[in-house]
Amino acid sequence: MTAVNPSAPDAGTDPAAAGREVVFAAKPLDLRAMSRRYRRTQYVNLAMPLLLLVVWQVLVETGVLDQRFFSAPTSIVRTLWALGGSGELWTAIGATGRRVLVGFVLGALVGGLVGVAAARVWIVRALVNPVVAATYPIPKIALLPVLLLIFGTGDTSIYLVVAVSVAYVVLMNTVAGVSNIPAIYQDVARTLQVRGHRYLRTIAIPGALPVIFASLRTSWGIALVIDVAAEFTNSDTGLGRMILSAWQVFDIDTMYAGLVITGLLGWLSFLVIDGIERLVIPWRRGLDG
Repeated sequence: MTAVNPSAPDAGTDPAAAGREVVFAAKPLDLRAMSRRYRRTQYVNLAMPLLLLVVWQVLVETGVLDQRFFSAPTSIVRTLWALGGSGELWTAIGATGRRVLVGFVLGALVGGLVGVAAARVWIVRALVNPVVAATYPIPKIALLPVLLLIFGTGDTSIYLVVAVSVAYVVLMNTVAGVSNIPAIYQDVARTLQVRGHRYLRTIAIPGALPVIFASLRTSWGIALVIDVAAEFTNSDTGLGRMILSAWQVFDIDTMYAGLVITGLLGWLSFLVIDGIERLVIPWRRGLDG
């Protein structure tokens, strides 16, 4: 949309004004204001879970929620303290964190590389598209029996089922991000004759990074869900095994403790990914507030 200055001469009466645009100076970014908005956002992000815990505690104390099925947050905290003191909690967190991280990194690398290749090379896109379209609807956790059959019980099967789950999300979003680079960037690349690896390094990948990071946030949550589900049946350690074992003996406090730690692990991981995004894509800070 062209900016119009009301005081400018009419193009119909002033031939020199024909085809001329009045450009207003862009407002400079206020880095201090952006920093304040970011801190306020973080405060709200921290306050919201605390508010939910307070409401939860009140509902349990007033009897709105049955303590037989909903442990009070104070009881969960005491259980977490006991589990942490015995070392059981840290062992479970370490096992789950290791499996999620290995599977996530493996899936993100494969999905990102194949996604970039599919977005830039037509033959790769022609080969990948039908495979993704046919296999994406399959629930990834349903692949666990196949992987167990091939690789046996152990962490390898969990690594791979997590990696496959992550790879699909990252691949599809990378293809979309690289394929939909704004036209102005592509015009500049053509003008400067930027091609090949240089185009990928300076135009395609930086332009697609916001979409790629959005897919990383989504796929990390998926990786955590898939890993915990896989630990129900294919592991003796981890948060998933701890939750299932507590349910089997009706240890409600420990069951909720595992759920809370899983949620906290996901939330903290999202904060880490957001922090990395702010470092890798500094030009997005002004847009995200």
